[in-house]
Amino acid sequence: MKILLQILILLFFLNKGNAQTIQNISQGIESDSSFYHITKISNNEYWVGGEYGILKRMDSVGNISAINFPNEGLRILKIEKTNNYVFIATDNAVIYRYDIAKKEFIKKTFEVLKNKCFYDLIVLSDGNLLACGGSTGISKSVKEIPNGFIASMDQDFNNFNIVWNKRFKFAWSLLETNNHEILASTYNGLTSTIIKSEDRTAWKKDTKIKGLIYALYLIDNQIWYCGSKNYHIHKDGIIGSKESKNNRFCFNTSGCIWNMDCWNGKIIASTVSGEVVILNKETSQLSNILIPNTFALYDIQKISNSKYFFIGHGHTIKIVDFSTLKTTN
Repeated sequence: MKILLQILILLFFLNKGNAQTIQNISQGIESDSSFYHITKISNNEYWVGGEYGILKRMDSVGNISAINFPNEGLRILKIEKTNNYVFIATDNAVIYRYDIAKKEFIKKTFEVLKNKCFYDLIVLSDGNLLACGGSTGISKSVKEIPNGFIASMDQDFNNFNIVWNKRFKFAWSLLETNNHEILASTYNGLTSTIIKSEDRTAWKKDTKIKGLIYALYLIDNQIWYCGSKNYHIHKDGIIGSKESKNNRFCFNTSGCIWNMDCWNGKIIASTVSGEVVILNKETSQLSNILIPNTFALYDIQKISNSKYFFIGHGHTIKIVDFSTLKTTN
């Protein structure tokens, strides 16, 4: 009985320690809508978007307020800021542009991409936009023909061109490297192929990776990726380096690794299981953080040197302070 009491006391203090470094900003129930993406707009402003066109404004301590957004129920999959505008990419051929100075939204519908989603959108070093995606159903985990595409345009939505398209591949993620080469992650249901281009017109195969590569990142001048071992996104998550086949790590309980960031030389990642996983790149040590009563976590945004927003399903918004957080190996 005494030993049991000591164990319970120990667990209490461990949970109390983590509770002090995990702040619950927003948490609904499982049937509530999801937040999919968060972007820093200014030093103390972040936009969070997601299911049913939900779009919120938040400051660095988690105070949430409404945005006067022309919500038409389209899922928000990506928010990207430039000097003058905020771009909001949706799941059905629509991109909204917010003029920061005028505080006005405009809407652009791309009829040629009807029933297709903009899954990723980036601003290139020359100021132009590059977007990718495919059939809307794929973004909802529905089995259908992917009809993947990559499209380029300027910030006024002119000079629109589809620069790559494949009927049986979906384009998940885009990345511009330091030497201005463009990489894209594409998936055919079995294998991901990272393709590359120097001019956004001619594309060629770069690397084949077994599994679904959901996102690409430039970390310490190396290309890293995350995703899942296959299309069963609730099973094994993966993180790896494109430059080294040995730098591929599997998280057996996490499900798909949705997004990553860096903290103190380590890779931290959000997962479909709702846990936070950590990879020490130097030692290859894997660890995780169990966050109680959390649904799937879809995105990460840095707040300060050690604090990060994690957002996800069921209106989930957490602030995690990694400087004092306890991990499990």
